[in-house]
Amino acid sequence: MDAYKQLEQEKMMKLRNILTILCAGALATQCTSQTQPKPQKPTMAIKKTSATATKAVAKTDVTSITLEEITRGRRNMYLYTPSRITAEKTGEKNTKTMPAATWSKIVAEVAKVDLKSIDQYLGPTQERLYDGALASTITIISNGQTYTTQTFDENKPPKELESLYWAIKRAY
Repeated sequence: MDAYKQLEQEKMMKLRNILTILCAGALATQCTSQTQPKPQKPTMAIKKTSATATKAVAKTDVTSITLEEITRGRRNMYLYTPSRITAEKTGEKNTKTMPAATWSKIVAEVAKVDLKSIDQYLGPTQERLYDGALASTITIISNGQTYTTQTFDENKPPKELESLYWAIKRAY
């Protein structure tokens, strides 16, 4: 009976891996921003960029950020919210409290990015296409809208997203 259960679990894991690969392929070809119901209007804030210049930056109301890294047989997903960080690594799930200072740093990095263009930024390498790297995507929910990046190689984000990516990675 135990051998039968183990065989069934192995079959389920293989099916999950196949579905993950199929989803990764679909995400790689369809990375666009999506509108959620009842979007909130962003307010404007003034941010100093130097001693003499100022720049208007839309104030963001970030509700969550997801970093997903996948390849055959491996999936890492990190979900960041103002109150917690949830990491799921190939089926094992861990949750810890999000420090307020860390969340503030991440949100500050999000504010530096043009979220409406986030789906147009290209990664510098293509190693994920032959399983040379995990295929990574970042999804940000801000002001009632969902913004998703194109897929890029793990640890090699588009240059426009580098500081945000590393702030997210350091948070966990």
